[in-house]
Amino acid sequence: MHRHSSIFIACRLPAILLLLCVSGCAAPADDPGTAWPNRPIKLVVPFAAGGGADTLGRIFKKAIEENHLLPQPLVIVNVGGAGATIGSRRVKNARPDGYTVLLLHDAILMSKYSGKVAYGPEAFEPVAGTAENGLVIAVRDDSPYQNLDDLVDDATVRKNQITFGCNLGTPTHFVGLLLERERPGAAFRFVQTGDGAERFASLRGDHIELTVFSNEEFLRYQPEGIRALGFFGPQRHPALPDVPTAIEQGYEIETGIMHYWWMPKGTPPARIAVFAKALEQAMQTEEVQDWLAQVESDPVYMEGEPLKRRLERLETKIAAVDLRRPIDLPDLPGLVLAATLLLAGCVVGRAVYRRFRLASSPVEKAATVAVTEDDGPVAPAPAPRYGLALVCIALTTAYVAALGLEFHGLSVGFRAATAVYAAAISLCLAPFDWRRLPWIAGLSAVLSLGLHFLFTQVFVTDLP
Repeated sequence: MHRHSSIFIACRLPAILLLLCVSGCAAPADDPGTAWPNRPIKLVVPFAAGGGADTLGRIFKKAIEENHLLPQPLVIVNVGGAGATIGSRRVKNARPDGYTVLLLHDAILMSKYSGKVAYGPEAFEPVAGTAENGLVIAVRDDSPYQNLDDLVDDATVRKNQITFGCNLGTPTHFVGLLLERERPGAAFRFVQTGDGAERFASLRGDHIELTVFSNEEFLRYQPEGIRALGFFGPQRHPALPDVPTAIEQGYEIETGIMHYWWMPKGTPPARIAVFAKALEQAMQTEEVQDWLAQVESDPVYMEGEPLKRRLERLETKIAAVDLRRPIDLPDLPGLVLAATLLLAGCVVGRAVYRRFRLASSPVEKAATVAVTEDDGPVAPAPAPRYGLALVCIALTTAYVAALGLEFHGLSVGFRAATAVYAAAISLCLAPFDWRRLPWIAGLSAVLSLGLHFLFTQVFVTDLP
């Protein structure tokens, strides 16, 4: 009787704890009738802090908060890397509740057609387009090129030799491809050089021969020894009256950069409308207008059908250009995986060989028997548990794969996957005892919830 009571008590607390954790894992969806927003909105900027998009986001954040255009603040999260695709993927996979917003320009389409990602604007809900910047192609002051004809003529003669600095899969790369299309036979050697500051440093350091800047970046760097060959707007920019357009020089190229605001696919239209209205009102504030004038950015705002038509025209234009892979790099992840498997095979092979020699050679077997010392016999070392190691490796691989798995729009949540993984590892490592199952389940759930809270609330990191 006492034994059964102890078992009941041992099981009851973990079982209750597990139920509480599971209920916490299954966070209910927002009630559509609830006032929105009722908590801070996360604004993902897929570039490093200090860049043009980041500055724009912070200017709008300040205007929205100081003018009380939304009842909750914006929290900017910079998620740079991979040509803005890490940040865009994070927002694409976020819950469509209006609390995660992406700020990304035309690169959202260029990444799709360059093959970096398999999605584009169709994977998001467009909210608005704010502010448009022109693009300028620039060289050093001592460059032999005086206009676009000089540049493109040389690119036709010296194919793939002129180093064109750009951020691959973004508008700076797209401009070079448009120039190539205008002159059959012309070919640049595109070099990944990062953002505007990095491209300017490469240009000044003679690591590249030319690059593309926004008009604001060009005006900032112009006094330090660079000049423009052309502007890619429909007419000359007021701040650059001496720089002819590409159209004036005979190149039918008109392109620029507009900053778009996106929400995950399936976000309720009412919430999109509330956020769009806040952006439109922020656009009209004095602080935003002053900043746009300061950086020579056109105060353009659009949403709804005009925005969708613009995106459709942009996609048609980009789809017509060959966003080829500029450099055929080796498959580095594949090489690393192959090397890891090779080393693992060597380790396993060596262990199997030693075990085979031990089993087949009496001399080797006798040499491994425990020797007797003054204090008594020494116990032999425990045998390696290769099967257990392989099971743990398989479980870890399955756990990592499950976090990135998406099937018909459904994905495995971090909390559920972590709880199952922790429980499975515990069952493998500890001797099996059914009385431990409730404790293992409860502690695994607590671990998964604790890690989820740590990453999302302390480190402000998005998880599946």
